[in-house]
Amino acid sequence: MSLNIDTLLNELVSHALASGYFDAVNTHEPDNSPGNGLTCHVILDRVSPVNSSGLDYTTLRVAFLFELIYPVTALPRDQGENEIIKAMDALMNLFTGDFTMSDNVRMVDALGAYGEGMSAIAGYTSYDKGASWYRNIEITVPLIVDNVWEQVA
Repeated sequence: MSLNIDTLLNELVSHALASGYFDAVNTHEPDNSPGNGLTCHVILDRVSPVNSSGLDYTTLRVAFLFELIYPVTALPRDQGENEIIKAMDALMNLFTGDFTMSDNVRMVDALGAYGEGMSAIAGYTSYDKGASWYRNIEITVPLIVDNVWEQVA
């Protein structure tokens, strides 16, 4: 067995797209400024085994990072903060509501049963060597995936 990353990423991107807030959803960080609208990047944060499986398989905690970004110069200026918070709220609500992500994971570890739970932190990021600044919110979405690696002697 192995980590079915294609299925997980497709499910995560589908959730972000289903929110209806993003002009683009990528599975990579862009090299250049991503544009004038609200953008989402879905990337791997960390993977760690959890003490949850039987003796034959390893269960994993697979945490993904959703970076939501919005240009600080977008007009009207007062709208940007509202939009990025609404997008964060929609995503966290979607992951809480689809607890098993269409039965692809045991659970979204929203409350932190196996480590840090789902969380969001806001800040700023730049592109183009500091020429373009963006408001960002990084959402950590930890997934518990059963029976990923077989343990053999």
